[in-house]
Amino acid sequence: MQPSNNQGIVMIDTPQKPTEVLELQKELQAKGEVKYVVNTEPHPDHFTGNYFFQAPVLAHKGARNAILKYPLQALVDRTNELDLEGRPLMHEYTIKLPEITFSDWLAINLGEHTIELIYCPGHTPSEAVVYIPQEGVIFSGDNVVYKVKAWLHDALPEEWIASLKKLRALEADIIVPGHGDDICSMDYLSQQEALISNWTKAVKSAIKAGLNEEQALANIGNPDPFPMPKGCKAMAPQVDKMIIEHLFQLYRE
Repeated sequence: MQPSNNQGIVMIDTPQKPTEVLELQKELQAKGEVKYVVNTEPHPDHFTGNYFFQAPVLAHKGARNAILKYPLQALVDRTNELDLEGRPLMHEYTIKLPEITFSDWLAINLGEHTIELIYCPGHTPSEAVVYIPQEGVIFSGDNVVYKVKAWLHDALPEEWIASLKKLRALEADIIVPGHGDDICSMDYLSQQEALISNWTKAVKSAIKAGLNEEQALANIGNPDPFPMPKGCKAMAPQVDKMIIEHLFQLYRE
């Protein structure tokens, strides 16, 4: 995702697959220079491609700390598994950390645009969204995923719902989601909130009924009816297991 103007491009998150980075770089050559890279969160599908861009990387300070702790070899192995053709590009790979961090809010003034980075914990504890007021557009990161499964394996559900309310207060018409095949309107925030609430209610009910994680996995059903993102279909049982284990830890305490 690349909002741009005649002063350059702000890249919002970077591809996980090196071959996709190369395709994107070819496309960007005709549009201008990448001035900044923003990581909306510290999951690998958002920061792995930082290495292939020269521009400084910006993120919430918590995201930088989380990326700093990410095991390099595990990241290389997973990337090589996902992108066989891109393996030669990973020989000297290192994790490129965000150089510029913020706590609550940061603005980039680039040409005629102000690009606001806003701390909105939810999908991860250090999630950020990018707001472009002149265009009425929000780049939501994974706090909004359009008609694909939401991953709550690292989430703070109550903070997530509060962050969605924060997004509603912004003067915007369009949301560019973290995953999904299309942009969406602000109306979709209600759907996203409902999916989060469905998961938390289901897990709290399971805990109240005395179920353990394995029993909950077998009995909870399907709080989120949407399909997995592209390329992740086989991971669905594993993701549900991670979500339930994470939410059990949150709510049992």
